[in-house]
Amino acid sequence: MKTIPLPHLPLSLLLILALTACGGGSGGGSDEATQSTLPTVTPTVTPTVTPTPPVTPAPSPGTTSAPAQSGQTTQDLIAPADFNFAPDQQVTLKVELNELIGQRAYFSLYQDYHQHQDGSLSPHYGSRIVATDISQGKLNTQLSLTKDQGSYLAEIWFYDGRAPLQQVLQVEQSQLIWPSP
Repeated sequence: MKTIPLPHLPLSLLLILALTACGGGSGGGSDEATQSTLPTVTPTVTPTVTPTPPVTPAPSPGTTSAPAQSGQTTQDLIAPADFNFAPDQQVTLKVELNELIGQRAYFSLYQDYHQHQDGSLSPHYGSRIVATDISQGKLNTQLSLTKDQGSYLAEIWFYDGRAPLQQVLQVEQSQLIWPSP
């Protein structure tokens, strides 16, 4: 066995430690047995929050303001017994156009549309909520629509290339009807 001269011993130990710390391999494989895993340490930072007092507007001259109730919760809210919290409603869509009997037609209903200065209407095609065939000039279906919108743009398209018929329909008594009554 060959002995390492004493002056080269610190250099040799340093190289051995460096190779051991690096793994000493090529580092190219995915063999889990040769990979060393080190625990991940995530520093924890605790933010300092300084509470700010609530700002209350000063009352206008000549008016008095009632003191704000700070202990009010949602349990304190009162709604009428007949109030409906549902944001949508069931609506019947009825189309009855006798002039379409025997013709192929397609019905579209849009939630958003734009009325131009000349009175023409342009639907926002991404807001289409109904797209269906019309059979013998009639269509009768149930829809679930939001309560906050009262008007919709209806279009009837023809398969022969004619311009579509358009009409703005108003929700009345949970119905959309074309032709309007």
